[in-house]
Amino acid sequence: QILRRLFLMVMSVAAVSLVEFCYTFLLLDVLFIFAKLQNIIKAVTIPIDALALTLLVGVIVMYIYAVIAFYYFRQDYGEGCFNMVDCTVSTIYLGMREDIGQSLRVVKASGPDDGVE
Repeated sequence: QILRRLFLMVMSVAAVSLVEFCYTFLLLDVLFIFAKLQNIIKAVTIPIDALALTLLVGVIVMYIYAVIAFYYFRQDYGEGCFNMVDCTVSTIYLGMREDIGQSLRVVKASGPDDGVE
């Protein structure tokens, strides 16, 4: 309780005297007003180790995909895949931003000689 009030007071003084964006931190007081929001925070912070391991598995899977993409699909990345680090960063960045529908729209459905005239 005391730490919360101290944090809010420091943010208020900083917002008035130094930087205006400190006002946005005052909105975090809503977390302490409503019990349901506190339960939501607990639902994320209590199993933090399991959530971190899930994130690690996701990053490993995206790295494996980046390795495959680096060796087989480098030309499809354009300028985002010059070396292994750039390819991994591009894969993780685009993988977090796009859903599967956007990714499938880029892929050509048929080959060059699909028999359609």
